[in-house]
Amino acid sequence: MKSKHIIGFILASLIFSTTTVNSDTYFGERETEGFTDICPRDDVVLVEESRNGLFKVTISRTEDFTCHFVVVSFDGKTMFQDSIMGGYFYLGANYEANGEPFATLTGPGHQNVVISSWSGGAHCCFTLRIFDVTDGFRQAAYIDSGNFMAVFEDLDFDGIPEIKVTDDFLAYQFSSFAESATADVVLKYSEGEFIVAPEFMLKAPLDLRLLRNEITEWRRQIREANDLGNLPYSFMKTVTDLTFSGNWQTAEQLVELTWPSEGPSKKDFLIRYEMALAESKFYTKLL
Repeated sequence: MKSKHIIGFILASLIFSTTTVNSDTYFGERETEGFTDICPRDDVVLVEESRNGLFKVTISRTEDFTCHFVVVSFDGKTMFQDSIMGGYFYLGANYEANGEPFATLTGPGHQNVVISSWSGGAHCCFTLRIFDVTDGFRQAAYIDSGNFMAVFEDLDFDGIPEIKVTDDFLAYQFSSFAESATADVVLKYSEGEFIVAPEFMLKAPLDLRLLRNEITEWRRQIREANDLGNLPYSFMKTVTDLTFSGNWQTAEQLVELTWPSEGPSKKDFLIRYEMALAESKFYTKLL
């Protein structure tokens, strides 16, 4: 396959496929055994709790804040529990105290429990767990949104919010973290699972003639960069926005029009971009 078709091939797979985000899907690395064995439990204090009928969600911590714990119980029976060292659990999806863990996310008449967590530190990681407790108890989704919080928003006004995720698959790939472009991804609940929702991501094609001045400047910046580790943010953001909005052909054209004859290798750029997409938490399920 010619290098100039790499981005197009990738996006064709992305937009017209579905990514399943369910209890068997983990986006990013996660400790498989948790921290239960190394977290002391003899000095645990209650942080907050919320009740709905016979369901109760409790967050507690050690006195020194080293470990946090979350427990979901029904009529006194533990249905789910987890622990984290150096991080925090929150009720609901807003990553703040006094949140509301009970919501309707998986359809009219359904009841869900939402727990969010933050691993702590300057970077990474925010996660969401969504449980369906309508008829029994099952985990509907585990979503690791990386360095950015997922946001709940009812985009189609049907009373069931979608989940907006910022995909940081390009972090440190072509620039520093602060200058790394991100992609906007929308998840929706459909037939028992959360999937990528192209209808909220597709956009009208961009007329590249409107970017004539930007292309000239990007070409100069890329030529002077000398390597792929210092590419202009606005160029990478535009390519990525086009790629994730169904306009892969326009993204391909933009790279062709912009890339200078001297400077970093265009072929190497396309290969590295493809590899970054393959490492995306949300894109890997499309391969």
